[in-house]
Amino acid sequence: GGTAGGSLSAHKSWFMFDDEVVALGSDIKTTTPRGREVETVVENRKLNAAGTNTLTVDGKTKRKKPGWSERMSGVSWIHLQGSTKGSDIGYYFPEKADIEGLRETRTGKWSDLTANGQGGETHTNHFMTLILGHGVDPTAARYGYVLLPNRRAGETNHYAKDPDVSILANTAAVHAVREHTLGV
Repeated sequence: GGTAGGSLSAHKSWFMFDDEVVALGSDIKTTTPRGREVETVVENRKLNAAGTNTLTVDGKTKRKKPGWSERMSGVSWIHLQGSTKGSDIGYYFPEKADIEGLRETRTGKWSDLTANGQGGETHTNHFMTLILGHGVDPTAARYGYVLLPNRRAGETNHYAKDPDVSILANTAAVHAVREHTLGV
């Protein structure tokens, strides 16, 4: 996350286990308040050619057409269908989260991004963005979520009902997670 024209500080940690990755962030604050929203991008993924990968939030399928956006409150889990076999991904939010979802079409040229001006062809692709907002000029925001690679929607739902991890601490001083299955 970040703020344009301002300064941001945060403590971030990633914990990788057997089949899940836990992301923690704490003490998220703007050090130069500018009256702007601060956010953590949970996902920004290229979708299939039609942009219609299924997005399921707490068991409900969301609209598949590009141009969809929604602010979702109290989210426990999300599943995004992959564009190829074995590329599905689940997200579990131990403390229910408010998530903004955005399915959009982006068009541009590589030359717009490179200093050498190469790649003048125009490309159009579809993307899914999932954002966890921290509000305007936060002083002590935090987040915690679990990435579940290669999980189908039903498996993500099952994990959310019986997670393998517990967040023990998510403070400016300590980030700690327990993985129950592995005993670590």
